[in-house]
Amino acid sequence: MEWYENDEVWESLDDLVINMSPALLRLLKSVENYEMSFYIRALLFGGLGQFTQTYTRERGKMTNEIEAFDKAMASVAENQYIAHMMSQMIGSSVDNRVAQMVGENE
Repeated sequence: MEWYENDEVWESLDDLVINMSPALLRLLKSVENYEMSFYIRALLFGGLGQFTQTYTRERGKMTNEIEAFDKAMASVAENQYIAHMMSQMIGSSVDNRVAQMVGENE
């Protein structure tokens, strides 16, 4: 059996996300006006916040756990901050590899 075929996984995820949602919202509201690195902001708001908001909204519509998870993951992937962060990370990785290859050929 794979992890995604286990009902306990989905029930646990559901409990976790729904129960943490109010505390996460409080946290995000309390830090939103502070300076922080782009990566931390992207992960907090575009990652965790976006996922939690979409998941709880979908579960409120009576969407099952798996479909709510899929929609929440898609919303994170579509988030502009996450997309920008990923492109920066990929660009940095490519730049580092090119520099490494150039160094190997000298």
